[in-house]
Amino acid sequence: MVAPCLKQALVGLSLCLIVGASSAQAPSSVPVWFWRIPCGDRGLAIDVTLSGRSVYHAEVPICHMVRTRDATTKENNGFKILLTTSKPLVFSGYRDTDDVVPAGKSLEMDIWEAGADPDDLIIGVSVADGKKIYMNTVLIAEPKIESGSAIANDLFVTVKPIKLKP
Repeated sequence: MVAPCLKQALVGLSLCLIVGASSAQAPSSVPVWFWRIPCGDRGLAIDVTLSGRSVYHAEVPICHMVRTRDATTKENNGFKILLTTSKPLVFSGYRDTDDVVPAGKSLEMDIWEAGADPDDLIIGVSVADGKKIYMNTVLIAEPKIESGSAIANDLFVTVKPIKLKP
């Protein structure tokens, strides 16, 4: 059996390897997807829902381009979202045991571009309360189809392609 601390370290290392591998696989001459860089009318809508209510919405431009210093710098610019739970949330899969967050708890969710690939963006998502990280995960956002993930039993992140207004 793997000790909980070791398991957390292995999960973190795995995430780093996934992100690192995605960055390493795309040579500088191969276009990859970046967010927050406009180069046309393509974008992503990022929606966060908690207990069936929208708590956050953002629209970001995306661009399929070769890596540049500017693109790599903007890659990690993310969003910080403050949430207050209206009912208990259960975070599963990040630790050996579930974490239950009671109703009325203030949480901070961070969403950032964790990696750029030729076919998709890797979006990082973490949820914490200042003392504990309840979830740290990635979701794959394909610029042509809607995707999403349950971060907890009643907390969802959805990413969908949109056309930005000129």
